[in-house]
Amino acid sequence: MGNIIFCYTNFTFNYFLFNLENYKELKSNSREFVKVHCLLEKFVKFNKPIICVNVYNWAVMELLIKCGITYFSSPNVFSSSTLLSPLDKKTLRKFNSIVKE
Repeated sequence: MGNIIFCYTNFTFNYFLFNLENYKELKSNSREFVKVHCLLEKFVKFNKPIICVNVYNWAVMELLIKCGITYFSSPNVFSSSTLLSPLDKKTLRKFNSIVKE
């Protein structure tokens, strides 16, 4: 039964979208953090792109990057704008340090 559901889900969806707005105050040592981590790990197994939106916390961004999720939006990184602007150097250094860990 599990393989049937996996096959059906794998071919039905092109990507998965997660709205993390309810996890604004997520701390890395909380029960919710572990739940989100387990949920994301399950969806990573489908080998489909995962897009996370409304990521308000750097701890959650670190979790996403460590889980292998590369598509997310965060007001911490970019403010809403119609123009595409480069990352500031402080944010870029923070991302580089997260990826290198």
